[in-house]
Amino acid sequence: YQRRVRALYTFQLLVNHGLSNSLNFLVDEDFFINSIIPARVSINHLKALPIVINGRNFKPYKELTCRIGRVEAMALYVSPSVIQCQLINFNSRESLIGVQTVSLSFNGKSFVEAGYLAVNEEFMIATVSPLFGPVQGGTTVKIIGSGFQNESYIHCSFGEIISLAQWVSSEEINCIAPPSLNGEGAIQLLIYPKDVLFVESNLFEFYYYPVLCVD
Repeated sequence: YQRRVRALYTFQLLVNHGLSNSLNFLVDEDFFINSIIPARVSINHLKALPIVINGRNFKPYKELTCRIGRVEAMALYVSPSVIQCQLINFNSRESLIGVQTVSLSFNGKSFVEAGYLAVNEEFMIATVSPLFGPVQGGTTVKIIGSGFQNESYIHCSFGEIISLAQWVSSEEINCIAPPSLNGEGAIQLLIYPKDVLFVESNLFEFYYYPVLCVD
């Protein structure tokens, strides 16, 4: 959607090889905001993950800044189509949990709405079991932890195959192991919410074992 910013430009005229007094002009400029990425983030990743604002006709204004909710953040001009917004310090984590408005300012005073960011409670994994199952798949893997949101998509990636988690509660989700692509052996199991920064603590090893057929 389209927004308009009123920018102050200062010009100095060259008269007789010297600079005259400066002249100030207020100019209305249009810019466009398309989206923010990610649309959802865990509170424990919010400080490390920049929020990307996509649009058109952005310019590197000196007083460029942004806000996430009511918390002021650092804005970084990347290109005419990209601005990054990142929190530096915030004391009250709880005040950011929920749906927050991401706002952008080109003069440090007036802010315009850029989009909405859903901030979830801290996503943590305590235990994963079992970490083994037959090569034909079908094993229910139980994940115990905290911050599991019913409305968010949590993925379990068994090697190259992604399985959508089944939400049980804010402290439990289940994933069904798919059939193994490569037979017996260990693969990486990655558990992560959609659009949330990858963290190594969510990486586990799942072992596929062969099934013996008895005649």
